[in-house]
Amino acid sequence: MAPFTDEDIYGKNYEPSQEEIDARAASIAAYEEEIANLGVIGSIESLYAIHMIELTGSRLIELPANLSKLVPLYNEYSGEIVPGTEGQYTESSREAYLNAEAFAKSLIDAGDANVTPSMVNTATTELVYAWKRLEVCADYSKLDQAITAAAPIFNANGDDAEAQSAYTVESYQAFLDAYNAATGVSRDLGASDNEYLNSLATSLDDARVKLAPATAAEPTFEIVTDEIYPNPTWDMFYAPYLDEDTVASFGSVELIDGTNVDAFLILGNNIGSDADVLQAFGSVENGEIIVTPNENGYSTGALAQVVDGSGEVVKTFVIVARGDVTGEGAFDDVDAAEMDIHGNFGYDWFWNSYGTYDQYKAVAGDTTGDANVDSSDGELLGLAVNYQGYYDMIYGGEM
Repeated sequence: MAPFTDEDIYGKNYEPSQEEIDARAASIAAYEEEIANLGVIGSIESLYAIHMIELTGSRLIELPANLSKLVPLYNEYSGEIVPGTEGQYTESSREAYLNAEAFAKSLIDAGDANVTPSMVNTATTELVYAWKRLEVCADYSKLDQAITAAAPIFNANGDDAEAQSAYTVESYQAFLDAYNAATGVSRDLGASDNEYLNSLATSLDDARVKLAPATAAEPTFEIVTDEIYPNPTWDMFYAPYLDEDTVASFGSVELIDGTNVDAFLILGNNIGSDADVLQAFGSVENGEIIVTPNENGYSTGALAQVVDGSGEVVKTFVIVARGDVTGEGAFDDVDAAEMDIHGNFGYDWFWNSYGTYDQYKAVAGDTTGDANVDSSDGELLGLAVNYQGYYDMIYGGEM
C-alpha cells in the first residue's frame, strides 16, 4: 500500500500533521501484518482512514464531524424520561437510555469542531438504539399484594419446613417454594412479563390458602391396673375401670351440651379432688387429662377428658362411683332415697325422657347390676351403708 500523500482527490490542500500520519501509518502496518491484529489498533479513527485509503487508492480524505443529524434526534428523545418517573421503564433500559442521552448531549455541547465523526456516529446509534429499547416496567402490584399477605407467615415460621411446627411439612414446603419464587424474582422485568408475575402471585396465594395445620400427635393413656381405690364396704382396694359396654348399650350417651361420652369411668368411693381422679391414669402422652367437677364435687357426674396438644378434647369419660348417685363423694341414705324416686318413675335416668342426660346416674344407682334401678338397689345400698351387705363396686351385684 502506498504511503500517505499531502494531496487529496478533490485538489484541496490538506497537510496532515506528522503525528496524524505516524499514528495512521502504524495502524495500517498492524492491519496489513495480520487481520487477527485488528484488536491492537488503538483508534476507531484509524478504521476510517483505512477505509478511505481503500476507496481513494492511497489518498486520504479528512472527514469533518457533523452534528446536524444528532441534534434533532436528541431534541426529539430527550424528554422521554421525566425525572421522578423511575417506575415508568425497566431500570436497565432506563439506565441505558439515560447514558446514551448524556453522551449525545456532551457532544452537542462540545460542538462540531471538538468531536470526531466516529463519536457522532456512536452517539447517534446508541441514542436511537436505547430509545427503541425503552421497555415499560412490569406491573408488580398483584405480586406485591401476595407477598404482603404471606410475609407474616414466613416471618413467624422461618425458612425450614422441617423445623417449624405450625403446619404440615408438605404444605409449608410448598408455601416456601412459592414464597421464595415470588420474592426472588427480578425487579427489572418488562410489561411482557406481567403474565409470569401474576402466575407467581397466584401460586403464592394458593400455597398460603392450602397451608395445613400440623396434626397434633394422638394422645395415649393407660388406666392403672393396680388396686388403688377403697371399697368402703370391705375396707379394701380395687382398680378403676373404663366401662364402654354400658355406653354402647344405651346406643349413645351425650352431655347436656351435646358432647359424646366415650365411657363411664368407674371409681371408688370418697373421691374428693381432681388428684383422686388423676391417679386412675397411669400415664398420658401427647396430651393431658382435664378434670371438671360436678356441682357437688369430683364423684359421680364429674368429667375426665383427654385433651391433645392443641387443646382439642379427644375422649370424654363421665365418672361414676356406684352407689353415689348424688355425686357428693359418698353413698348414704340420700342416695338410697333418690333410687327409690327413680324406681317409682319420678326420674328417668335410663332413657332421658326429661332431657336431663342422667344416664350416668342409672349406672351409679344400679348396685344390683341388673341394668335397672329400683327399690332393690336402694335396699342393697342401705345394707352397705349399715355394713350389713356388700355389692361389686365395678360391675354391681350382691357379694
